[in-house]
Amino acid sequence: MRPVLLAVAFAVAIASVCVTQPENLSKRTLTFAQRVSYQRAIEEVYWRHRTWPKERPDPKPSLDAEMSQAQLEKKVADYLRNSQALEDYWRKPIAPEQLQAEMDRMARNTKQPEVLRELFEALRNDPSVIAECLARPVVKERSVAALSAQQRTSRAQSADTNRPFLIPETPPAFHPRAQQNAFRRRGARQQSRSFSRWNQSLRHNPNSYAALAIGCY
Repeated sequence: MRPVLLAVAFAVAIASVCVTQPENLSKRTLTFAQRVSYQRAIEEVYWRHRTWPKERPDPKPSLDAEMSQAQLEKKVADYLRNSQALEDYWRKPIAPEQLQAEMDRMARNTKQPEVLRELFEALRNDPSVIAECLARPVVKERSVAALSAQQRTSRAQSADTNRPFLIPETPPAFHPRAQQNAFRRRGARQQSRSFSRWNQSLRHNPNSYAALAIGCY
């Protein structure tokens, strides 16, 4: 029961940190250097809770050995650039209410309250810093993915709507090949009728058949 009570206490403490007015979240301005520093604090918590494989003979290295300063700066630059793209390209800027809702979701649905508590402590339990450095990247990822999927769907529907309706071509009634076949069938019918009249004449005049046979050799 003690671990459960401890987890509940963590969740209550986290929720108390998250409760703030959404409009207050946008009043704090962080420099790029400050964001990189907070990003390193976040990565340090994640790295500390990462299990090192038992099959690795070498000891678990420090975070600095695994993640460079350039990589930290790139992470920050990426989520800032994509956040700006939401506003400039999609006209969907991330609102303070979205950041507050994400903080509330974290506190409500976390499965590792002790890790979340350490993350909040690494960000000095400052709701504005938590919103900008922890909630914003998550909201950004979710918003970009949803808008990108919506854009792909709209393009696919537009392509289907603008696709021309193709009417299968029907050959004309007197296509040259059809005319040629018709003439052949008509010639065959005429030849059949001529052979029939000639055959009837043979029946009445047997000598004509004999004369024809002699002429063929």
